[in-house]
Amino acid sequence: MTHISTGTHFSIQCKANKKVSHANLTCHHIPQNTLKKKRPQVFATNSKTTLLWFRGTDLRIHDNPIVHAAVERASTGARVLPVFCYDPRFFAPTPLPTADPRTGHYRAQFLLESVADLRRSLRTLGTDLVVLVGHPEQLLPRLAAGHDAPVVLATAEVTSEEARIDRKVSSAIKGMRGSLQLQWGSTLYHIDDLPFADTLVDMPDVFTPFRTKVESRCAVRGVLPAPTKGQLGVLPSVPDDMPVFHGETLQELGAAMGGVQFGGVEEGPPQV
Repeated sequence: MTHISTGTHFSIQCKANKKVSHANLTCHHIPQNTLKKKRPQVFATNSKTTLLWFRGTDLRIHDNPIVHAAVERASTGARVLPVFCYDPRFFAPTPLPTADPRTGHYRAQFLLESVADLRRSLRTLGTDLVVLVGHPEQLLPRLAAGHDAPVVLATAEVTSEEARIDRKVSSAIKGMRGSLQLQWGSTLYHIDDLPFADTLVDMPDVFTPFRTKVESRCAVRGVLPAPTKGQLGVLPSVPDDMPVFHGETLQELGAAMGGVQFGGVEEGPPQV
């Protein structure tokens, strides 16, 4: 199982505009109304192209809501194009005085290997993964160019940087009569199953009351099955001018992002 966060972290125990810490996860100034239950997604019936946008926290085909939704779309005749973008913003230095990299050597290596593993998994299903380097809000519309009312499927994020990118992607896709459809899939309990108001305004700040209420009124949803061969269809054609990344090393990835350096660490596992 591969699971990595490319940006800020989030705990389901957090409420809007609060700062809470639990189990080594933090929630910092989540904008009000960002965290709330979702209405059922309604897809355009005339859309025949679906971009299956993997984001880094969801690099798997099993128990993955966006993959499950893509299979349902493919069963109605939609073309599914799996895509992952190495976004240079998540590899740039932080704004701190030390200018530490947002993504260090070991984390970048894990991400690189996780993307490669996802690609192998998709190939066993008869499709593939398009790996790009650049900003998703610029690349995804280019991938969907020429297709009527494209749908972008992605895992919902609630932290500020990822949410900002979501808004940019949504705006760009809307210009093509398309839509960004976000699926919840980052917590043990599904957000729609929580025994709180739709806005979650009554969700406790303290963990124990949260746990007591949730455990007595909620159930963990069942595991979603992995697709079988052919259920995602075959990979649609990709425009020739897309910045496709075919590299296998951090050095190649750094070069593709304009000279990002992942050096300064000896080869091998971290030393304790």
